Amino acid sequence: MKWILLDFDGTVVDSSGDIAAATNHVRASMGLPPLEVEEVLRHVGAGAEKLLEDLLPLERGPELEKKVAEWRAYYVAHPAEHSYLYPGMEEVLERIPPSQAALVSNKPEDVVVRVLADLSLEGRFSAVLGWIPGRPRKPDPAMLREALGILGGTPERTAMVGDGAPDMEAARALGCRPLGAGWGFHGREVLRKAGAARILDRPEEILDWWEETKVHQGAKE
Repeated sequence: MKWILLDFDGTVVDSSGDIAAATNHVRASMGLPPLEVEEVLRHVGAGAEKLLEDLLPLERGPELEKKVAEWRAYYVAHPAEHSYLYPGMEEVLERIPPSQAALVSNKPEDVVVRVLADLSLEGRFSAVLGWIPGRPRKPDPAMLREALGILGGTPERTAMVGDGAPDMEAARALGCRPLGAGWGFHGREVLRKAGAARILDRPEEILDWWEETKVHQGAKE
């Protein structure tokens, strides 16, 4: 048996428009001009606090925390106005049994659950883990370990698919196969440097690994 762990933003769902909208809503509240989606995406992957720390003229502290709360409130109210499944991901989620699949995201868990509901993706995963207080974010492998505990899986028979360095680093730390989502936000070079065993061009290639009879842990692209 195999198991699959999937990152969310930039891997399962293209949420770039909604992330940018929430970010620009907070910027507008401070009298700052909007940013292009591409600029916002350069700072996505390490959580809302780091995103806003990078894109607002604020240091970590109470004021930044207030803006993070505003960002989350806006996002929860507008979770999927511009978000959509990447082409080909529907087939992947239909082929892989929910009992063998989990979602592991650095996005706040309440936001992940809300987006899944708005995109009618409930029930596609046996475990949905996002950031909650006290749960380390990737690249710490704790979230992946927790997901596998729920699934009953083992790292050596598991692939972690994600578009960012934290996904690849967490997978390697736990002993899962790190598969890079080359269609995502961060690009192939980031994935290569982070140690992706293979960089996929489109979601359907996840099924190539799924249908293999064994995991070739030593393979490199």
